[in-house]
Amino acid sequence: MGGSVQPIVLEGRPELLPRDQPTVEVRKITPGYVRSMNIRLHQGRDVNENDEEVLLVSQSAATLLWGTDNPIGRRVTLPLQSKSMLKRVIGIVGDVKQGDLAAATAPTVYEYTRAYPWRSLTFVMRTSVAPESLLRPAADVIRGIDPEQPVEQVRTMEDVLDETLTSQRFSATLLAGFAAVALALSSVGIYSVLSYIVRGRSREIGIRTALGARTGDVLRLIVIEGMTPAAIGIAAGAVAAVAASSVMKRLVFGVSATDPLTLALVSGVLAAVALAASLLPAFRAARLDPLKVLRGGP
Repeated sequence: MGGSVQPIVLEGRPELLPRDQPTVEVRKITPGYVRSMNIRLHQGRDVNENDEEVLLVSQSAATLLWGTDNPIGRRVTLPLQSKSMLKRVIGIVGDVKQGDLAAATAPTVYEYTRAYPWRSLTFVMRTSVAPESLLRPAADVIRGIDPEQPVEQVRTMEDVLDETLTSQRFSATLLAGFAAVALALSSVGIYSVLSYIVRGRSREIGIRTALGARTGDVLRLIVIEGMTPAAIGIAAGAVAAVAASSVMKRLVFGVSATDPLTLALVSGVLAAVALAASLLPAFRAARLDPLKVLRGGP
């Protein structure tokens, strides 16, 4: 909650023009925040009560500002706050998605200082019991310090995630419905076309049988000729699905068109439909009396 995007200036480097100055998300924290939010500490240490003017930087911020160099111990300024107050980097933490799970992680610094001009606060608690059971006690603690302090937007992390994913879930449900309809229509279309083509070849199958072709030979021929265009279509569809992966990622968080299980499942269903559409009519035609088939032909 809250935070800001600010330019950041490294010690020993000149301040650039606003359009050229790197920017980072700035989050003001107190000791215990990183642990409460389960943000992984990759290098260095967490902030503590004895620190003054220190920063934790995310992995993407460390890469943006210092490349492959170790940022621990480096000092920076946040010129929108103060051009003279140097803040020392004491740790590198993992990247965190802020606000939108579908958006890319942004370079972030977590600032700890004892001189906070607090206008609003967001408290975070990690519990070993049901979070809902502590909503009222937590608010009572704050009111015990300042009875006139308003306490609002008390939510669990699950509630926060649910709010973020509401539109994503709607998109996922909508896409799943369209995908199911598309798969059904594809299956019906493939079966109808292939079975019609095979039934139209009954006279050819009768002639082959009359000339001594075995049932297995006839079935193998029909299946190969029927499955070839189906296999080409399935392969083309898989390529198109992979090409659409970037669009899918923007529409639904955590869903990728390159998921091998999904591609294999859909391809398997369509291949099974194509096989049945080729095999069943061919098997029926091969079992008919060749003389009856020939007499009934044009």
